[in-house]
Amino acid sequence: MIHDIARINKYFRYLLLSLFAFGLVYNIIMKDIFSIIATLLSPLAIYVPHVLRLFKVKVPEDYIFPYYILLFLGVFLGESIGIYLMTYWWDKIVHAFSGVLLFIWGLAIVYKQESIKSIKKNLTRAFVFAFFFAIFIECCWELFEIGNDTIIGTNMLQDGTRDTTLDMTFEAFGAIIGSILAYITLNVKKIWILDIYLKDLRP
Repeated sequence: MIHDIARINKYFRYLLLSLFAFGLVYNIIMKDIFSIIATLLSPLAIYVPHVLRLFKVKVPEDYIFPYYILLFLGVFLGESIGIYLMTYWWDKIVHAFSGVLLFIWGLAIVYKQESIKSIKKNLTRAFVFAFFFAIFIECCWELFEIGNDTIIGTNMLQDGTRDTTLDMTFEAFGAIIGSILAYITLNVKKIWILDIYLKDLRP
């Protein structure tokens, strides 16, 4: 199973690199300097899990694929192709999706620190940690956007504080959806895709 997922991640990684190469050519033709910069930096984001492994931070193969999906939705379609500028709500969909993903990752972090029995007895505490983990990462991302707009001169914040507030709201909304789906998977009925990521939390 792990080898199959690793193979899928490998193929999808090559697909992303090919797409970003296409995006680079597209943005050069369009003469969009900021999108060119974002596209050139994209391969660095693709290899973040591998860089973390060099520092002995193991990123499970199960978690890499949804990370690639997030890069595809946010960086390639959003930044390289420019859907963020064409369609305002695309950014919100990406933030909601990342909220679900980050909540599940936060829950996995709790599992690494505590036993299954402890988590089952304190499910609320585990969910609260996972929720605020997602919010914390979102805050870090918003600071990154502010830094880019200030230093490079991009327009990631678009209409300023309203955009930031909506981004955080959709991130929180996604985390809430993630908590509901996780609770259903753990206590009611297994949801296939979430069951893959929460299998270690099952009693």
